[in-house]
Amino acid sequence: MQIGNAKIREVWVKVRPYVLNKYFIVIVFFAAVFIFGEEQGAISKWKRSKQIKETQRQIERIQKSIQQAELDMEVLQHSDSLERYAREKYYMHAANEEVYVVKDK
Repeated sequence: MQIGNAKIREVWVKVRPYVLNKYFIVIVFFAAVFIFGEEQGAISKWKRSKQIKETQRQIERIQKSIQQAELDMEVLQHSDSLERYAREKYYMHAANEEVYVVKDK
């Protein structure tokens, strides 16, 4: 235990003048404010950029679903397509028909 304490003291004696230097203290203070500052800190900016990327991904997914809905609307403009769409998507059938649903594994 004495060896570890001696090493720590030896290092502290060498580093002490630099650590207690007023310029070093000011630089460390401003670095901490820059990194951990509330609104303008680097961590806050990183979180916001992460949130922006997630929002952009959501926008892309929504735009794709809108495009798909527009394509479906174009297909449904025709009366024969409307019947086919209803049969495929909602398993609708006529009164005298039976429908069997086969699912792939």
